[in-house]
Amino acid sequence: MNYGKNNRGLETIPLQIVNQSGLDAPLYIWIQGMIPADPPAPPTEYVYVNDLKGNVADTPKNSASTTFSMALPARDTTIQLPRLIALRVYLSFGDQLFTNTSATGNPTAPSGWSKGDPVQGGNYGKLWDYFELTWTRDDPDTTSLGANLTQLDFFGLALQLDNYGFRPDKTQEHLKTGFEGNARSTIFKAIKALPKPWSELVLSGSNPAFPGIPLRTFCPYHGMELGLFPTDQLASYIDRVWTWYAGKQLVVSISGHDYTGSVQAGGPNKGLFVFEPPASSGLKAVMIRNPNSNARPGFVSGSKDVYECQVQLDIVGESTPDALAIARDIGAGFLRSTLAQGVVNGVNLDRLPLCDQTAQYYQHDPINKYAAILHQHAIAQKAYAFGYDDVCEQSSVGITKNPTKLVLTVHPVAG
Repeated sequence: MNYGKNNRGLETIPLQIVNQSGLDAPLYIWIQGMIPADPPAPPTEYVYVNDLKGNVADTPKNSASTTFSMALPARDTTIQLPRLIALRVYLSFGDQLFTNTSATGNPTAPSGWSKGDPVQGGNYGKLWDYFELTWTRDDPDTTSLGANLTQLDFFGLALQLDNYGFRPDKTQEHLKTGFEGNARSTIFKAIKALPKPWSELVLSGSNPAFPGIPLRTFCPYHGMELGLFPTDQLASYIDRVWTWYAGKQLVVSISGHDYTGSVQAGGPNKGLFVFEPPASSGLKAVMIRNPNSNARPGFVSGSKDVYECQVQLDIVGESTPDALAIARDIGAGFLRSTLAQGVVNGVNLDRLPLCDQTAQYYQHDPINKYAAILHQHAIAQKAYAFGYDDVCEQSSVGITKNPTKLVLTVHPVAG
């Protein structure tokens, strides 16, 4: 492909931003990333896009407070997006976002949940959201643009990404992810109508520039950090899972082979969930402790670890690739509430990862209401509501080969 180039010689494609928010307020965009080195080599260059042509500038080093925001000149604006890796794109209405940078110029990710922070606290009362991109080279003839609309931290704006490109066989491809139409209003109304503690996750209209408009809904673990959500919310379910599999087996398929797990009632591994590999496979058993029993420095609760997708911290012994995959699948099972359910309507749920049983997700108590509602109203029911949502490809990550154009639509904020 014949790509355009920016001031650093980086390839560019059009990024069209269509503002359908309905708000009479300026929309700011902030695009930051890292210049790819072929092959990778230090030092890392942290840059931000500083004009509509896709030109970049180095981020300042040791900055106590800075912004990389640009005001968009129209409701339909096209920016040239340069080929960067680890891209973050932030959108904010009415106000710019601010952050600080390290000695190497690495920006701290803006936070919408750090009320008391001297810099990040200023972002708490603003209306904004973000997504992630990375544009990598596969070989001399092929590049890939990965797009990730994430709600791991919170849901603030209904964003839609249309990612256009060409497969290696030259056929066109178009990936659409995110949310459409009045999804934002629908999602906020649905969460606000839930009983406590779920309804407490909504940060109601605290910005006078947008009266009556909620700013965001937090994920459960940030809700815990803010005192909005109980830190022991999953504790009884975690213990119920451990009790259930003391008498039954959980089979986890990893890389074409099955590990068979059960919670040990006695012996040196008492209380551990031990997964035995196939006989004569040469693989080691995987052992995982009950998340409620972790006692590492900074530990808050097993519930917070499960929501934050930290089950891998409960692996006992070596964190092999298979051990990490088992922990990941268990974590997804907790947040989709398929663990400790047994056979339901003829379907054996005591297997993981259950990629062929997505209809069973969010159907059994305790239901992760945050994730369930986001998935219900997302395009193709794909959302990134927690870190293990990529298990069985349920996240909103999309990768296009040889990208030609990216269209970002900001859908109505109130509806």
